[in-house]
Amino acid sequence: MKMDDLYRGYQFAANKNWSALSQIIEKRMSRSDQDLVDDGLTVYLAGLLASGTMDANFLKEEKIGKMVDRLVMGAMEPIRAVCYDESSSHHTSSLGLFYGSLRNVNLFLKRDDIRKKIREMRAFVFQHLISGVTLASDTRKKEVRFDTLLACVPFGLFEPEDLVLVAAVKVLAQKIEENMVSDEERLLLSWYYVEQGSFQRARDLLFASSKEEALYPLLSMKLEALGQLETRFILHRPAGNGNRYEACFEERKPLQPMAGETIVIQAAAVPLDQLDPLVLNWNGKVLAGTLVEGGWQFEVSPQAADQNCDYFLSFEKHPEVKTKVFRVQIGEKRWLKNLEAIVLDGINTAYEGDGIRFIANLSSDGLAWSIEKADIIKSKTNSLPGNWKDICEKYTLEVTASPFSFVLYENGEERMRSAEDGGVCLHLVDGQLVGAELALELKDEKIYGLGERYNALNQRGEFVDQYVYNQYKGQGLRTYIPMPLFYTTGGYGMQIKTDYYSWIDCGSQSENTLRLGVEADVMEGLLVTGSIQEQVRRINQMNGPAEMVPTWALGPWMSSNNWDSEAEVRKQVELTKKHGIPSTVLVIEAWSDEATFYIFNDAVYEEKPEGGILQYDDFSFPEWGRWPDPKGMVEYLHENDLKCILWQIPVIKQITSLQHRQKIMDEAYFIKQGFAVKNPDGSPYRMPEGWFKDSLLMDFSHEKANKWWFDQRQYLIDDLCVDGFKTDGGEFVFGYDLEFADGRTGRQMRNAYPNEYVESYYRFAQQNKGITFSRAGYTGAQRFPAHWAGDERSTFGAFRRSLLAGLSAGLSGVIFWGWDLGGFSGEVPTAELFIRSTQMAAFCPIMQYHAESKAELNQDRTPWNIAERSGDERAISVYRYFANLRMSLLPYIEQEAKYAVESGQPLMRPLVLDYQGDKQTHEIWDEYLFGRSMLVAPIVEEGARSRSVYLPKGRWFELFEERWFQGETWIDVEVPLEQIPVFVKENTVLAVNMPQSGVLGDPMPSNTDQFDNLVHIVIGEKDTAK
Repeated sequence: MKMDDLYRGYQFAANKNWSALSQIIEKRMSRSDQDLVDDGLTVYLAGLLASGTMDANFLKEEKIGKMVDRLVMGAMEPIRAVCYDESSSHHTSSLGLFYGSLRNVNLFLKRDDIRKKIREMRAFVFQHLISGVTLASDTRKKEVRFDTLLACVPFGLFEPEDLVLVAAVKVLAQKIEENMVSDEERLLLSWYYVEQGSFQRARDLLFASSKEEALYPLLSMKLEALGQLETRFILHRPAGNGNRYEACFEERKPLQPMAGETIVIQAAAVPLDQLDPLVLNWNGKVLAGTLVEGGWQFEVSPQAADQNCDYFLSFEKHPEVKTKVFRVQIGEKRWLKNLEAIVLDGINTAYEGDGIRFIANLSSDGLAWSIEKADIIKSKTNSLPGNWKDICEKYTLEVTASPFSFVLYENGEERMRSAEDGGVCLHLVDGQLVGAELALELKDEKIYGLGERYNALNQRGEFVDQYVYNQYKGQGLRTYIPMPLFYTTGGYGMQIKTDYYSWIDCGSQSENTLRLGVEADVMEGLLVTGSIQEQVRRINQMNGPAEMVPTWALGPWMSSNNWDSEAEVRKQVELTKKHGIPSTVLVIEAWSDEATFYIFNDAVYEEKPEGGILQYDDFSFPEWGRWPDPKGMVEYLHENDLKCILWQIPVIKQITSLQHRQKIMDEAYFIKQGFAVKNPDGSPYRMPEGWFKDSLLMDFSHEKANKWWFDQRQYLIDDLCVDGFKTDGGEFVFGYDLEFADGRTGRQMRNAYPNEYVESYYRFAQQNKGITFSRAGYTGAQRFPAHWAGDERSTFGAFRRSLLAGLSAGLSGVIFWGWDLGGFSGEVPTAELFIRSTQMAAFCPIMQYHAESKAELNQDRTPWNIAERSGDERAISVYRYFANLRMSLLPYIEQEAKYAVESGQPLMRPLVLDYQGDKQTHEIWDEYLFGRSMLVAPIVEEGARSRSVYLPKGRWFELFEERWFQGETWIDVEVPLEQIPVFVKENTVLAVNMPQSGVLGDPMPSNTDQFDNLVHIVIGEKDTAK
């Protein structure tokens, strides 16, 4: 059945042609041959009319009312699909239609029976219409048809980014490739791509279809509004979306060319045809390009510094179709080669030459340095000494005037030397400083830190940049928490003091050169000396102070995105009690309406316009709803010694299909008051790509916006008494020139934004002495704990990468770090992976399991679900043992956590931190100290039942086997699945809250208010542990 009325009606609504939409509805109401699918379509169009005009009178028509009643009564009965399948079944498309129809009209009708039916339909879809991880077209689960897409666009049962839908789209895209589809089917997929943001794909499918199709005009209108429709056009955006890692094709590379650099200009074009080429007009010279995948590419030879270059692109055969003229000024890299002046200014010494100022400030803390532009009056060369010494306590900085170079000594021992080919460099454009570099000699030192890094512990040989980024799985060097700071075995550590984009080349370009760079109008840094432990302490304390977490945060956490109702939360709590597994924190992600992110799903209330604040007493929570008693639920969690953490995101969400009246009112007020991050023209910034595409971003630097934002959520603190927030996201600042209320721009706030966001929530949660649990961060993130490692697969490889991330993050200051043990994405982990991950997580600052989303089979990473899915009951018994052990170790963990906070050192400590003098430790990443006394050697290889462990100097007691080993040697240990090698340093006094049985691993309560059976075990004394 063709869906002409839907397509035309949707187009009329988009054009605000309400009279034409009314005519379609009236015509449909006069028909006598309508079945339930026809009723659903009529009601859906009536909902569009009511939402667009904010006039519900049409919904009061008797015929519409009867249709709504029939939908409520029959929505769950088998019936035909919206199109392509006349057989009676439960079809995703018809369920999506009924869902969208009822939800739209109930914005005005506010009927409990409709709310209940909407919830029932959504639950049914997830229970019966998912095959594996793919959304199916009906309950037979034999195929994916194109009408399934209607459940997303326009009916809103799914969002474009929902994983089960994304999997279905891949199936449909393959059918397109095989060319066994109709034009309407192509256009349905095109509609999805328009809403999802893949405009090239949408355009290709549109142009491959007949213009006679009813959906064609609607998609043409949408693409035209986005500037994506013309049959002949050129797209070139020099900066793209501002994404440094996944650039748009149509960018200029580099964005800011320097003298001597080849310039690449790329452009997308329609049509894309070798016989219809683009040309590049560069300063009046016409250049031919190369057709590559994605568009046209042009190479421009290196240009001279300070040259202004104008260029545009056009079709060779249609020169009237061209881009605007773009101008770029060529910059230069200028090295400080010869000193022209030395200026003493109090405690600072400035070394000036070639228009560059290198400022050095020696103190007992080390060397504070900066690089900036200098407008100097040249001194006579012979008035400068050939060599200059600056001495402060144990430090001496020796400077040579020509060619300029410097060496830093500590007590006569060299710590830092400028690179042979130059040490200080400016990047200048039109005389303005846009970047700077510092180049130093590398010897044989190892390099650690640099934030949370998943690729390695020692970054020697890597190019590591600082760019907060949401890399969904397989992060490598990309990270949510970068930091421009590092430590070395060479006796020095450094930090660049900047929020701007920066990079540290640890010898990737030249193995003997360390290069530091920043894109800013000044470059400032600090060099500290000492052992790695001392370097870590000094830099982390400077970026702190770190905050301590409450004791309950150190116990086992439980979490899953699938727990989307109070009944499910209570069920999981009862299951953890049934299995005798202690837990101290429960995270609820899917609690809100997914529109405002501060209102519980299924809550009933009267909307508040003009920025009005809803209080807890303004809501009613129906018994049939997903959250019938939020306050009672949190009380229930607290009664069971569980703290409650709620998920948050810093956006006003763009909703592609369904409307939400409170969200619409909030958004209007948000924009009117200027609470959003802004584009340079003052318009509200909408995120251009990725997760929450087109959503507005909250500006936490705006004081009034902050108050309004948290006033909306105050009832969560005051009435529900929640204990914190899972502050997800924060990697949303795309665009160099975005504007924030405090005057900062996107260049600074790309990295600074997550700290601004998380700190605001952390201070809010502190009203209840709560915490945040965050994915993103930057330098100083330890001031608002805690953090987790982001999105990873359930594989042993991801396990190893997460371990690396935890060690690097700890060195960089993030003390309270955890990960989704066993991974959170894709198929559930094997029992072996889950058990090995549990063992490691029990000796990790935050111990937490979590799952991503729903699928045909339960995706929860709970021990009982892993046991059920794998058939291996050890998933329960081993997790229970280590959760109990974790509770017993809380006195030790808390003691060591406090030490870490006070000393600026990690809780999860790479061996090199405490045993730097032992070169064996420099490359060891798969074992670590948990606190100062426990050595943990996780099993990170699948199938391993033994491993080699390096024990540093001293005597070590194997905790579980109760054996002694002499250190400074490698040992081989057997590791059956139930065990992990853990060793305790001799003469440790181990604070433990013992079970009543006196046996570690036996049942423990979840209460953390006090330690009822605190004992101190002395490890030592005549080869015994007492």
